[in-house]
Amino acid sequence: VNNFDLLHTLEVELVDKTCTLCGDYPADIAFLIDSSGSESGAQFDNERNFVSMVTNEFAINPNDTMVAVSQFATTSRTDILFNQYPDKDSLLNAIARIQWMNGESNTHTGLNELAHHVFQVKSHNIHHGHHGHQAVTYGPRSESAKIAIVLTDGRSLEPDQTIRAAHQLHNMGVEVFVIGMGHSVDFRELQQIATDRDHVYRISSTNDLAAIHTNIVDAICKLKVPPPTTTPMPTTTTTLPTTTVKQACGQKPADIVFLLDASESEQAEGFGKEIQFVYNFARKFHIGPQNVQFSSVTFSSNVRNDFFLNTYSNRHDVLNAIQKISYMQGGTNTSFGLKFVRDNSFKPQNGARTNATKIVIVITDGQSADSAATKHEAQLLHHQGVLVYAVGVGSDVDSSELKAISSNGTPILVTDFSLLHDIQASLETAACHGGT
Repeated sequence: VNNFDLLHTLEVELVDKTCTLCGDYPADIAFLIDSSGSESGAQFDNERNFVSMVTNEFAINPNDTMVAVSQFATTSRTDILFNQYPDKDSLLNAIARIQWMNGESNTHTGLNELAHHVFQVKSHNIHHGHHGHQAVTYGPRSESAKIAIVLTDGRSLEPDQTIRAAHQLHNMGVEVFVIGMGHSVDFRELQQIATDRDHVYRISSTNDLAAIHTNIVDAICKLKVPPPTTTPMPTTTTTLPTTTVKQACGQKPADIVFLLDASESEQAEGFGKEIQFVYNFARKFHIGPQNVQFSSVTFSSNVRNDFFLNTYSNRHDVLNAIQKISYMQGGTNTSFGLKFVRDNSFKPQNGARTNATKIVIVITDGQSADSAATKHEAQLLHHQGVLVYAVGVGSDVDSSELKAISSNGTPILVTDFSLLHDIQASLETAACHGGT
């Protein structure tokens, strides 16, 4: 891989820029759902869907985020333990199968379930059909952020026991968020359950859970950034330095357009890795009309607009849209893509904001069909004040063409699509701080 560090060392800042990034520090997130009789089946469905929406925002694997789900009514029950479902698809399917318990609001039993069961490393006997029972160890990881998200729609029947159970979680180092749903909750009790006042959310009904799920995701993201270390910085710039993900930068929003090569030379496998890179990049940002907006344009022989900056207004919808971008095949008409972005992507009616920094990230694996036209279109885009990053993949790229596309004349080069992840952190940092 060549020139990773170039994006990391860009010196010119984008003055009008804001972004919130989600860290890669491992997190163990436990949801505690109110399954009492004061809830209806439809309300419980809203809670369960909320759990799925938040879960879907994170990378689910043993090195990143793990999720557990418990619920309480008269008694408590854990439906999903940490690491029981180590991939996102199986985890989301398990969440969808969780059933409403019904009963009284014994909130303390749920909090005790988290403290004594979920956030403890224990061996469990799991039934495996004809193979009988197998002992499996589930529980939180030693080096992870411990997070509990408690949902409740009423007062607990045993407030003293509830507060004691919550304090036990606090003393274990668990960050406790609480969401009070409806008008029957006791705000003082919510404050006692939560780690602090900033960890308390109140909504009028479970119907509002979807609207606040990005607030919860952003709060979790802040906990996924590890504390600063005293490790000395590298003394050379020949390799990519480790990047600590920043939580915020600048003061204004950014409009970021991905221009993706989907030509025949990439093949479906390479394009799939390109999409995964875009997905991992976008999921690190706080997405919305007041923060970072994303658009995607795909090109081969022709140009396809995948979605404009204002098509989706939250991270959940943007990430889903990215996953649905399909491979095109065909030629490499890079100039067509650049012209489309210039003529369409940064129009106000398509979501571009006058106070936002405008950024285009071009990813291509080959020479364009018309190099002169590509360089001309890139210059026109630069003259509009758009900051363009050019990422070249493989040995067939035209370095002079990529230099002309890039605003600072220095493209980012990787030898293979599988290595795109190596430049992700530097590109995120550059998107926050800008360059020429």
